[in-house]
Amino acid sequence: RADPSSAVLAAPAPKLDTYIPDFRSEEELLSWSGLSIGSVEVCKVELAIRQLASAHPELKALRFWGKMLGVTADYYIAEGEMTKPDEEAPTGLKDPYHPQRRELDKAVHHNKLKYYV
Repeated sequence: RADPSSAVLAAPAPKLDTYIPDFRSEEELLSWSGLSIGSVEVCKVELAIRQLASAHPELKALRFWGKMLGVTADYYIAEGEMTKPDEEAPTGLKDPYHPQRRELDKAVHHNKLKYYV
């Protein structure tokens, strides 16, 4: 007879191209300094970040940014770095000082990171 506990096989985790730092190690280092969100919340945040990374393959890296304490609820914030900008640079603008080119260059630089709550 087969053992019932061995009959349930876990599905292999999909390979992600998104870099996710080891949050448990970082939390252990922070706990030495007195800053900690607790081991249960660390596990929940790590699983949520992995789920977010699989839902958004356009992210190159994803990390826990912080926790904001609210009046009715607490908010966990993740910071994701985009692999490429949302907008492409316009073509045909020969003048490097053209206002449209300067504004788009700023937008490409400033839209490199996305924050998820």
